[in-house]
Amino acid sequence: RKISTRSDFSEKWLHDISLASKEFFPLGPLYFEPHPYHSGGSMRVRELLGPFTRFEREKVGPPFSLAVPRFTFSAWVWADRDFAQGFITRKRPVLSGPGHDLACFGLFLDDKGPQLRYAAHDHYPAAANKDSETGKTRGSANRQDPGELRVGPPSGVAEPFLAPETFALLSMVVDGSNVTFYRNLEMLGSAELPRPITDCDNNGEGLRVGSKGMAIASLRFYPEALQLFQ
Repeated sequence: RKISTRSDFSEKWLHDISLASKEFFPLGPLYFEPHPYHSGGSMRVRELLGPFTRFEREKVGPPFSLAVPRFTFSAWVWADRDFAQGFITRKRPVLSGPGHDLACFGLFLDDKGPQLRYAAHDHYPAAANKDSETGKTRGSANRQDPGELRVGPPSGVAEPFLAPETFALLSMVVDGSNVTFYRNLEMLGSAELPRPITDCDNNGEGLRVGSKGMAIASLRFYPEALQLFQ
């Protein structure tokens, strides 16, 4: 169902979002708790996008640097009936030309579920990716190179993953060498990362947010691997 007027949103949608957020709010007792070894029990968070925002195309987001091996991205996500696939958020390796549609790291979504896509800057262009100790190039300049690594829940999910025009709280938790995906309180699965996640410079552009046919609210970054409360 589409939002046609402001009153339609305030009288119906806002009420539903409020009820759902009380049940699944990441700081609430039913959802995540900080890992005791990461921050001494304190919760740190950076809000990258606050209010409900609909996207007709990807937009430039806030400046962002990834400096920790353990972190969590979470967001309320809504997709219209024409949504096919796209990034919820990503940092791209270059601003234009080959590789501009890839990710140094990012949370991607299609009808099969979420994916961590990353390491494009370690593959292309090869000239910028020499190991500081050995001097050898990481990755390959070969155009057949996949360009980025893609990691999702190992078993996949039932299609469609996200019912059209329905909100869900999606979370991606990276804990060093593993990534775990959640939809609301449901753990979708974990997978081992084939290589560490690293940041890229990309001329200081920062993050990009959203994709055509998608709406996002409360996109947040936690510099720690959150755990499902048990």
